[in-house]
Amino acid sequence: MHEYLIIMLFIVSTALTVVGSNIQVNQREEHKYKYGLNKKQIIIVVSIMLLSAIIVVVSKDWIRTNMWNWFVLWSIYLAVVAAMVYDSQLKIIPNYIIILLVLAKLGISLAQYIYAKSSLVEIGISCIIAIVCILVLAIVSVITHHGIGMGDIKLLAAIGFTGGVTVIWSTLLFALVICTIVTVICLIGRKKTMQDSLPFAPFIMGGYVVAFIIYII
Repeated sequence: MHEYLIIMLFIVSTALTVVGSNIQVNQREEHKYKYGLNKKQIIIVVSIMLLSAIIVVVSKDWIRTNMWNWFVLWSIYLAVVAAMVYDSQLKIIPNYIIILLVLAKLGISLAQYIYAKSSLVEIGISCIIAIVCILVLAIVSVITHHGIGMGDIKLLAAIGFTGGVTVIWSTLLFALVICTIVTVICLIGRKKTMQDSLPFAPFIMGGYVVAFIIYII
C-alpha cells in the first residue's frame, strides 16, 4: 500500500515543482503571466507530467523493494525538472536547486542510518564523486571554451553526489547523445548556427530520465 502513497506524492511534488518553477521564471521576467503560465509553459507542464506518468508505470513494482534508492532518484528528478524549466527559458540554474538536492541526499542518508542502520561512509564517497565531477567537467569547460556552463557543472556534480557514479556518468552520456542529435537536426534545419548556444539542462534532464528508466528496469 505504501508504494501507492509514494507514487501519489511523486506526481504531486513533480506538478508543484514544474508549475512553481515556471511561475518563478515569470516573476523574474515580470511579464503578464506573472502568476500564470503561457502557452509554451503549459506544454512543458503537460509534457513533464506525461513523462512522470511513464516513470510511475515503469517503476511501480520496483519501488516496493528499493524504497531508499527511489527517494534518491526522486530527489534528482525534481531537481533536473526545475533546472530544465529555468535553463530553457532564462539560461540560468539557480543555486538553491543545487543546495536543496544536496540537502535531500544528506537527509535521506541520515534517515537510512537511523532506520536502516546503513553506514555514513557513503557520504564521504559521494563527496569524492562530486569533487571528481567538478574537476573533470571544469577541464572540459575550459577545453570547449565554456561549452558547458558553471550552472551545468554544479548540477551534474550535485547529481553525482546524490546518485553516485553510475547515475552521473550514464546521465552525462545520454545527455551528450541527445544534445548531439538535437544539434545536428537544428543545423540541418538551419534553425541554429555553429555560433549559437543551447541550454544544456534540458539535455541533462533527458539523459537522466533515460538513465533513470534503464536503472530501474
